[in-house]
Amino acid sequence: MKKILLYLALTIAFIAGVGLYTKNSNLNLKVNDEKTKVTNEVKTSIDFGDGETVTYSEKDFQNKNAYDLLKKTVEVNKIEIKVKQYDFGVMIEEIDGRKNSNDKAWIYFINGSSATNAADKYTVQPGDLVEWKYMKPTF
Repeated sequence: MKKILLYLALTIAFIAGVGLYTKNSNLNLKVNDEKTKVTNEVKTSIDFGDGETVTYSEKDFQNKNAYDLLKKTVEVNKIEIKVKQYDFGVMIEEIDGRKNSNDKAWIYFINGSSATNAADKYTVQPGDLVEWKYMKPTF
């Protein structure tokens, strides 16, 4: 009789454990699905350094670079930009009348970190946030 009760208790514990595991696995799938939805686009923002910011989201970003997204952002928002081509890539010289100077310059960031190469050399990845900031350069 004790063996039957022990067997029954172990069986119930096993079934309960499998049930909890399955429930948590389904919850993880739902969370991962939500993360996937969020990362199936890239976002661009332009911060003019005076409180004004414009943004743009792109779902068709395959084989596009940070400069491509900037061009689309300014096109959608009817903003003019001026660029200069160098051997290392494109340099943004001016956005909406705000020119690079010793006091402020256009610096771009990828996911919160200052970029280390020209915008036309960085291919965007799912979920990227490309931020253009008009700010004091920190050399």
